[in-house]
Amino acid sequence: MNSISIEVTEVQNNQMTMLVRYIVIGFNVLLGLLALTIAASSFNHPAAVVEELIPTHSLLTPTWVVLVAFLLLIAVGIGIYSTITSVYYFLLFYLMILVGVIIFEVFLGFGMVYEAPLYKDVKNTMDNGMENYHVNNTHHFWDGLQKELKCCGIAGPTDWFATWGEQRLPQSCCVHNSTQFHHGLCMYDPNPARVYQSGCYLKAISVLERPLIERMVGLGIALQIIQLINIVFVAILLYMVKNRENQASWSPKPTNNVYP
Repeated sequence: MNSISIEVTEVQNNQMTMLVRYIVIGFNVLLGLLALTIAASSFNHPAAVVEELIPTHSLLTPTWVVLVAFLLLIAVGIGIYSTITSVYYFLLFYLMILVGVIIFEVFLGFGMVYEAPLYKDVKNTMDNGMENYHVNNTHHFWDGLQKELKCCGIAGPTDWFATWGEQRLPQSCCVHNSTQFHHGLCMYDPNPARVYQSGCYLKAISVLERPLIERMVGLGIALQIIQLINIVFVAILLYMVKNRENQASWSPKPTNNVYP
């Protein structure tokens, strides 16, 4: 009777272990899909010209987000292999990787959200481009930015007066098909139907922040939640595997002794 109950318990434990395996594999597949989605979204800027405002060292560059996605995909591969093989030390290694990736993501997320120097860099880039508008094709940047964002100047159209002279603006400040052109220049007019009145700085910052908010608040939080749940199930599977190994090592081995 005892042997039957032991066998039933062992079957139930195996079924439970198999169920947890499937759950962990499912979460890993979901993590992989989320990682690919986050990597793809990092390149999805509404205005490509705005990317020129992002410093190469900034955490807002797609490189950092792709790095997280790449690390996560490696972790997913290790996780699926560890789950299928159910080797204790592989699972323990995978658990440590998951914890490390989460810590890295948290620090990266805080760095992206609180990256105050970015705004100063954007302002400096705009100032330099405005001062050197006629030098080294810098005008391509400003013209593209103003046309794309439908803006003019840093804070407004009057910012250009120091470069162009009173009442004169680049052509890209004029609304398309307006009658404000004069000898190839755009003449200032307070009418927004003729000249863009909004400054480009706040619009550019808004464009830069939008994908950041989408990634960090949307996909980022979803990723963290799924990773934490996955860690719980990996820990459960780790306990089950260790418990099974302990039972196997302590179970009595059959003997061939013959008693009279």
